[in-house]
Amino acid sequence: MVNIIPDIKVGNIGTRLRIRITKVKDNIPPDQITGDPSEREPVDLRTATETFVALERPKGKRLPLLPATIIDAINGLIEHVDTNGVFDVDGRWKIRGKVIFDSGNTFKGTWTGFLVGD
Repeated sequence: MVNIIPDIKVGNIGTRLRIRITKVKDNIPPDQITGDPSEREPVDLRTATETFVALERPKGKRLPLLPATIIDAINGLIEHVDTNGVFDVDGRWKIRGKVIFDSGNTFKGTWTGFLVGD
């Protein structure tokens, strides 16, 4: 799930990009996954060593990873506040979270789209 301040515009500075990192619950067999939100649970970030927000421009070019802060580790919530004005073009952008754990494992979220206006 992605929570973004509505009505993001090109050139905005200070946009809060907040992402809840979730996974399919362990007790659901792969062949029974329907995509219903109730099948998901937050990823526990207490052992995370690095967290990032990934952004993709409307024509598919990805920006360098943006460092994120853990807001609520147990509920999988991370955030990046844009201080540079990364939104330089209007259209449908995509966002996802990336987490690296102390075990060396990496977890990448699902790309989710949102609109940036001019």
